[in-house]
Amino acid sequence: PADPPPEATLSGWPEQGAPADPAHAGKAAATGGTPGNAGPGEARERLQAVYLKEHFVYIRDRIIHAISYPPMARRMGWHGQVKIAFIVREDGGVNDVRVVDSSGHSLLDRNAVDTVKHVAPFPRPPVLAEIRMAISYRLH
Repeated sequence: PADPPPEATLSGWPEQGAPADPAHAGKAAATGGTPGNAGPGEARERLQAVYLKEHFVYIRDRIIHAISYPPMARRMGWHGQVKIAFIVREDGGVNDVRVVDSSGHSLLDRNAVDTVKHVAPFPRPPVLAEIRMAISYRLH
C-alpha cells in the first residue's frame, strides 16, 4: 500500500508586534504597501483588509492543493514549518515571495516559495496586499 499523503497545512501568523487575536487565526497579515501605491495609508489598509477578508481562504486553499511533499524530503523524513510572505500585485501576480522563517530544510523552503509562484495569479486586489502564512510539512 502507498504511504499516506503528507500533510501540508497553512495557518496565519501575526506580524511582529501585532497582538495575537484568535478571531484572526488563519488570516493573512496586511501591511502597508510600497511607495507609490494608490490611496492614503488608512484607505489602503482598509482596502487590503477587505481584500484579505474576501480572498484569503481562496488563496490559502489554492496553495494547499498545489503543495506536494518533495520526494527527497519524504525519503529523508524531513519535516518542519516554513513561514513565507509575498505581495499580491494589482494584476493578481506575485512579487517578493520570500521565506521569513525557515523550516530548517532548504528543499521544503524552496518548495513553499515555488508553489506560491506556480499557483499565481490570485484575485486582483485594489491595492498591493502582503500575505504572510505558515506552511507545515509533516509526514504521518
